[in-house]
Amino acid sequence: MADTSMVELADLIEQRSGIRLLKPYGTGVKRTRKGPCPFCKQGTDRFAVFVNAGVQHYHCGINSYGCGAHGDAITFLREYAGLNYFEACEELDIDPGSEYVHRDFSALDSNIEKPPSQTWQLRAELIIDLAQRTLLKSRKGAHALEYLHSRGFIDETIEKARLGYIPEWMMQSFESWGLSAEDYPGKQGVWLYEGILIPCYEGETIWKLTVRRLTGLKEDDPKYLDILGSGEGLFNVDAIETNKPVVICEGPLDALTGIQQCGDMAAFVATGSVKRGRILRWESRFWLASHVLIAYDDDRAGDEGAKYWLQTLPHAVQWLPWSHDLNDLLVESKDLHAWLQLGIASSELKQETEDDISDTVVPQPPEQERRKPWPARYDSKLPCYRCGGNELLYEPEMSTWMCLCYFDMKYALDRHHFKPRKSAVPGTSKCCRCEKPAVVYGNDVKPYCVDCSPVKQAS
Repeated sequence: MADTSMVELADLIEQRSGIRLLKPYGTGVKRTRKGPCPFCKQGTDRFAVFVNAGVQHYHCGINSYGCGAHGDAITFLREYAGLNYFEACEELDIDPGSEYVHRDFSALDSNIEKPPSQTWQLRAELIIDLAQRTLLKSRKGAHALEYLHSRGFIDETIEKARLGYIPEWMMQSFESWGLSAEDYPGKQGVWLYEGILIPCYEGETIWKLTVRRLTGLKEDDPKYLDILGSGEGLFNVDAIETNKPVVICEGPLDALTGIQQCGDMAAFVATGSVKRGRILRWESRFWLASHVLIAYDDDRAGDEGAKYWLQTLPHAVQWLPWSHDLNDLLVESKDLHAWLQLGIASSELKQETEDDISDTVVPQPPEQERRKPWPARYDSKLPCYRCGGNELLYEPEMSTWMCLCYFDMKYALDRHHFKPRKSAVPGTSKCCRCEKPAVVYGNDVKPYCVDCSPVKQAS
């Protein structure tokens, strides 16, 4: 493993990104230099570089909100500059070592795998109980409860998830939460934000409190904020079981949508953002699953976030919602069962196809041609889930072959003028074979139901 302990990470980030970090603040291993995040381009002090740590590292979200980007110098060059591991080592002029062991760093450093303190959890339990009573039994929570109903959630789902409502912004002392003011320079206390409170548990342990803001939002304000001191929790992690499919969502309300509609078919979990949840504690859970479907929001950030899990988990596939996200899919009355059934079938076929061709050599285009069209046809039974076709190009960023429609979408998203059609709308489109409600388009651009879809027929 490469040693980056001699790298001045703050200088590297300033040189590469053009941002300017403030002077060092604090003492010991928590001495930091803060500034705007080079990844999400937001805030003025949410991004911190820990300059006194044994291995200097960065974290966006030190003030409880941010995109969650974190890592060391090598991670920064790989994720920000697009270099591979050995190119990053060469630029840093360090020995790449005989073996690269992937490790993530964060502002929590060695505590990233640990939940918040017992004092924090006791305070969180009190807030959860109060917020739940406010949501369900108070006039102050009526409009929040109405909002959840409008998003398709039933009372049983709301109560089981222990959702609550905080009616107004209020500040509490660091001591009441078991926190130290020295760890949060520039802050005067712990803010409880107005909005729907969403607790994140592992067993009886509270890992995180997230608030979905409802009022007072301005343009570019974050909709979701974590209460200060929250850990790197994975929402609904206890639902992951051996040999059961798991669906990784972005937001907890998306995961709740899946739990309510088809929780018996798969475990639905939420990382909180596309760059969160990347700790060994949760990654090891995903290895238990029979299939992993990455269902981040259908946007550029979702595609970028999915790449991490596709590279980390060999049994993972990206399976986009048939709307912007899973909760929109519910609100628009689309068939979540059909979406999940088709996703699992596609994942199974992907694994079968990889097993079939594991002994064959997949042709690779010449290095200088990899970013140019390179049509190739697999004689396989796995069609593209977006369009039903099987004409592929090589994608160097993901080190794999992708359907042509992936590049069409990537080109279009880069220019913000086109959103590809990948699903039929139940109720308005009927299957071209059996007249049932259609859920997907084939390579002939005809609508099909689940049973007649190209994926189902291929199996």
